[in-house]
Amino acid sequence: MPLGEELVISELRVPAGLVGRTLAEAALPRRFGVTVVAQRRGGAARSAVVQPDPHVPLVVDDTLIVVGRPEALGAMLEAL
Repeated sequence: MPLGEELVISELRVPAGLVGRTLAEAALPRRFGVTVVAQRRGGAARSAVVQPDPHVPLVVDDTLIVVGRPEALGAMLEAL
């Protein structure tokens, strides 16, 4: 979903390269220019969307809601 001319918001499953790591360790804003604005724990479609805790390890069923430029999201997904 576009957020203006240069930013999009997207929902994505935690990439395999981030499973078991925390958002603080992943440093997505510094590495890719992507910000995690919310998180759905455990993958259930009806689970609550919460503010992410940067110190809690991510699990395979988590969903991240991220904001960034389309090319930054693509670069993050390719790298992880």
